[in-house]
Amino acid sequence: MKTVFENGRLFVGDGKIVDNATAIVEGNKIVDIGRRATTPAGAEVIDCSGKTIMPGLFDCEVHICFAREVRFSPETLEKRAMLAVMHARRTLEAGFTTVRDCGSEPYLNIDLRDVINAGWVPGPRILATGAMRMTGGHGGTFLEADGVDGCRKAARMFLSHNADIIKCMATGGISDATLPTAYTYSVEEMAAAFEEAHKVGKRTAAHAYGPEGIKKAILAGANCIQHGNLLDDECIDLMTKREVFLVPTLALRMLRERHPEIVKTKGYPEASYQKNLDPLKHMRETRNMERAFRAGVKVALGTDWPEEVADHGDNAQEFDGLIELVGMTPMEAIIAATKTGAECCGLEGQLGTIEVGKLADILVVNGDPVENINILKDIQKIQIVMKDGIIFARRGL
Repeated sequence: MKTVFENGRLFVGDGKIVDNATAIVEGNKIVDIGRRATTPAGAEVIDCSGKTIMPGLFDCEVHICFAREVRFSPETLEKRAMLAVMHARRTLEAGFTTVRDCGSEPYLNIDLRDVINAGWVPGPRILATGAMRMTGGHGGTFLEADGVDGCRKAARMFLSHNADIIKCMATGGISDATLPTAYTYSVEEMAAAFEEAHKVGKRTAAHAYGPEGIKKAILAGANCIQHGNLLDDECIDLMTKREVFLVPTLALRMLRERHPEIVKTKGYPEASYQKNLDPLKHMRETRNMERAFRAGVKVALGTDWPEEVADHGDNAQEFDGLIELVGMTPMEAIIAATKTGAECCGLEGQLGTIEVGKLADILVVNGDPVENINILKDIQKIQIVMKDGIIFARRGL
C-alpha cells in the first residue's frame, strides 16, 4: 500500500516547515518527502491543500487504563480493561499516536499494549510502565514495594512481563492524603529498581513534585521526572547535567482552577483541590518551568489524563500549559509533543519527525497549528490520523 500526501504545508517536527510539500508512505515507512517527490503508480493520493502535514503526537504521561467516570470509585479490573480499550481508541483518533502509559494495576497496561500491537484493537503505540510505590504511598493501584530488595524484586517482576519503563513514586501526590513535598523512596531503593531497568536497556521515570524527591530520583538514575512542579535551581542544574527529561503535566491544574464546579461534582477531595492550586501558584511566581526549559532541560508533553476535568482524547489541552507556564511558543510546544516526545521515549530514530526511513505516523490538520495551536484541540480539524502506515481516522478527506 502506498499513500501520497501532496500540496500540504509540511511541519517536519524539528522546527522546519516546507510549503507545497509531498510526503510518500509505502508500507509503514516514509519513503520520500519534498517539493519534487515523484508520485508512484497505484498510490492513493490525498490532496492536502490548505492543510498541515505533521508527525503524530506524543503524550509522555497518561493512564489509559484509568477512567474519569470511576476515578475515585472502586471498580473491577475487568471493567477497567474494557474501558481502557475505548480510551485507547479515543486517544489515537485525537492524533496521539504514541503514549507512555505511566501506571496501572500491575500488568494491565502491558496487556493493553500487547493487544494493540497484535492488531486486535485500535490504539496508540504504548510504552507500558511498571510503577511502584512505597507501602501507603501515592498511586493507589500501583504495586507496593519497600526497601532495596523489595524495589529490585518489583522491577524484575515488571521486566519479566516486558515492561518498557520502570517508574518509582519518589514523592507523595496531589489526589490523596500524601504530601507532594515529601519524598518517599531513598536513593538506594530507586537505584536498585532503575539498575534492573538500565541493564536490560529499558528507561526509567520518577513521579516527583518536591525538590528533595526530584534530586533523589535523579541521583538514583531516573531518565525522566514526571510533574516536577516544585523543582528548584539545584534540580535544574542536575537535570541539565544528566540530560534528564521533564514532563510537567500542567493543563490539569489550570483546568481545575478554571472549573471548580466540575471538580466538586466529580467527587474530587476538597483537600486535594487546594493542594492542586499550590504548585500552580508556585510555578507562576517562580517561573521555574520556564527557567528549566530555557536552561536546556528537555520538556516533553504529558497530560496525566484522565482527571475529573479532562478525559482521554482531550490530550491537546496540555498545549495551554506549555505555552502559559513553560513560556513556549506554539512551535516549541508542538516540538515538545513530537520530536522531544520521541526522544523522551527513546524512539527518536523511528518517530517524532517526518523524515525518510522513519515510521509513518502522520497527521493531516485542517489549518496551520503553528499559527493557531487551538486547532489541535478540535478533533474535527485532525482530518487524517495515520499510525504505522495505516489510516485509523479520516474526516472529510
